[in-house]
Amino acid sequence: MLARGFLRHVVSSGVGVGPSELVIMPTAVGRPVLAGPWRRWPSFNVTHTDALVAIAVSPVGKVGIDAEIRRSVPQAVSIARRVLASDEFKVLSAWCPGLPADRFTACWVRKEVIAKALGCGLALDLASFSVTLPPRPPRIVRAPVGTQVNRWQMHELALAADHVAVLATFDGPTSPPRVRQGVPYSGWDALRSG
Repeated sequence: MLARGFLRHVVSSGVGVGPSELVIMPTAVGRPVLAGPWRRWPSFNVTHTDALVAIAVSPVGKVGIDAEIRRSVPQAVSIARRVLASDEFKVLSAWCPGLPADRFTACWVRKEVIAKALGCGLALDLASFSVTLPPRPPRIVRAPVGTQVNRWQMHELALAADHVAVLATFDGPTSPPRVRQGVPYSGWDALRSG
């Protein structure tokens, strides 16, 4: 509920109307999009964890944002075999037999952000494209069908020390994003209850 209110506030300030005037509808895969007179602008995307909410807004192109808490993923190897491209899995599994959790999480975020920017969510076959792996900066190596590598921009975001976060744009701005820090959930709770 707090994420939806924050989303309305951020997107409405980009559109120049009050939050209550926006019509936000989910797509078939659940991605929130603007409806009515604002349906073509702006492109926005939201991600949240137990500890933070992050929203990306772009006046042009498509935008995706994803964040995950850095933590151990018990079944990282079996998940990686299913969702990573063969070149990504080969590099990740070469680092150590157990697959480093932080590197798997970083790879996952880099891939999910592309699916979110395209509006497909996890309906997109994540093994159908490749991204760079840490410690290299995030970028597309092999683009998803229907897109070209040179039309993508990816940026690592420092939102919280215990999170991995990436923003991706397709046909969007090429400059690094401006990051405006939001209030963590606990702050929203304090504001709401106070």
